[in-house]
Amino acid sequence: MSFWKSELGEINGSKENSFAGAAFEVIPNGTTARAFIKNIITKTFNEDKFYQVTWKLIDGDFKDYEVQQKLHVFDSNPKKSFRAKNMLRRFFIMFNCSLPSHDNALSDEDLSVFNSKVAGIKIFEWETEDGKCGNWVGEAEIDTNEFKTQTGKKMERKNVKKSSLNEAGIDDNFNIIQDDSIPF
Repeated sequence: MSFWKSELGEINGSKENSFAGAAFEVIPNGTTARAFIKNIITKTFNEDKFYQVTWKLIDGDFKDYEVQQKLHVFDSNPKKSFRAKNMLRRFFIMFNCSLPSHDNALSDEDLSVFNSKVAGIKIFEWETEDGKCGNWVGEAEIDTNEFKTQTGKKMERKNVKKSSLNEAGIDDNFNIIQDDSIPF
């Protein structure tokens, strides 16, 4: 088959066939869903080191979406580090995994014991003053029959810069902007 042919249809460069659209939709604030840990890796951003948990949703209105959770275990703020280390320790307890035998910070290999583990998570929205928005995971629970999957409620956007949006509602930095006045 030619590179420019597809079993899905004509490769025509149209907007509807080119844009990711809802694949980047921000999940409503307070949504709960079952998800599995795709991976936990050590990341550094602006000189801040943290563990990033990538969760993949397995049920609900946003099934197959991925959301990230940052565990700021290395943060200089003691409260932030304390909470993040407790969440990490909670994972060991929830998933019945043994702590590593060493006393050092965990490596990506140490963290791989969590890959494919399923939990019930609660997802929240964030928005910056310059109009960027997205999701974060704020809670993780043991997956039981009592866990309820529910779609939350969209946050009202306060800092949307409409002049920087393209027709798909994505700004110049590829941040998804949700706004009821955008006609799609």
